[in-house]
This record gives sequence, structure tokens and C-alpha cells, in this order.
Amino acid sequence: MNWLRKFIEQGPSDEGPGRSASTFEPSALPSPGAGMTWHPIADFSAAEEILLDPNLKKVFKAVLDNGSAVVSASKD
Repeated sequence: MNWLRKFIEQGPSDEGPGRSASTFEPSALPSPGAGMTWHPIADFSAAEEILLDPNLKKVFKAVLDNGSAVVSASKD
């Protein structure tokens, strides 16, 4: 069964998070940044996330079109 999953880039000492990625298939993830690895977010719910941020519709559409979508970490 395929469902939308979310991953976060993190370094070996839990530095980050870096970018986030959404995909149906982990093999579709791009290579992580230097010194980083992709970590799945176990409690991710696409339905809850889209209710909190309707702009994610664009990201989720990109996953449907391309197999995955990557979002850069925000620098607050």
C-alpha cells in the first residue's frame, strides 16, 4: 500500500532539520545534502498538514506529478 510519506534531512548529530521531502516511494527521494540522511516522520498525516497549511496542495501535486517533492528548510 502506497501512502504519502514525509522525510526530514538530518545530520549524524541530529543537526538540522534540513530540507523536507514528501513521496509515495522512498526510492524516489533525491540524494540528501552533504553529511545528511533522510529520516521518516512516523506521525505524518497529509490530511492534517494540508488543513494547517493549504499551500501544501502545490507540494502534494508535485509528488503526484513527479514522484517526490522537496521543500527547503525555512530560515526564520
